[in-house]
Amino acid sequence: MFNLNQEINAAAKRRRAGALRRLQGSALRQILYLTVIGGLVIPLSGCGHVDPALPLTQAMSGISAALVMDPYPPSQMEEANLQLTLHDQNNQPISGAKVQVDLSKLDISMPPYFLQANDEGNGIYQVQGTFPVSGDWQIRIDVFFGGTHRQFNYLLEVD
Repeated sequence: MFNLNQEINAAAKRRRAGALRRLQGSALRQILYLTVIGGLVIPLSGCGHVDPALPLTQAMSGISAALVMDPYPPSQMEEANLQLTLHDQNNQPISGAKVQVDLSKLDISMPPYFLQANDEGNGIYQVQGTFPVSGDWQIRIDVFFGGTHRQFNYLLEVD
């Protein structure tokens, strides 16, 4: 017997798997892949459960980045606040950086959606954005500081 809900769930799984396959083998290998399934965050490289209330933290070449989103997970057409906290290798806050956020829909072609984060001081950067459609999204955060460039990437599913 045909079950529409099962077919929809299977199609969603195929879309997520296809998006992840497209990302494999790229420069994104060195990042932490995340997906949101029913409000539960599952790291795709590594083991264990990540509490959505905690920052999603990555470190690269002496800079650590902790991302918090409110609401989490975000919903389509609802404004989301993204807060990024940056620290150097000595755990000192990094202020004065240029932080650009790129929200990209993975399974359809959309124009670039770039946001400039505001430096709130003490290593905290804030930006608000709206995800116009549901589905699989990549958040790419480019940090320019002291003549260097670091890129942090997160994957999530928007409700």
